[in-house]
Amino acid sequence: MIIKPNQSVYFTTPFDQNERHGIVQEVTSAGYLINNVWYSKGDIQIKNVLLDSKTETDKQLILG
Repeated sequence: MIIKPNQSVYFTTPFDQNERHGIVQEVTSAGYLINNVWYSKGDIQIKNVLLDSKTETDKQLILG
């Protein structure tokens, strides 16, 4: 799964099993900056990534 900045994600961490929602601000080889909090790639489990039409400029969104 490829995660890019400005995408909305739903995720959990080992420290809090409640599913949270946030906007990815930055992606590095070590982790993600989501809602001004850094998460290590080993400490976060991404459940869902919402496609955002702003980041996918060359593709069309099909609703059905």
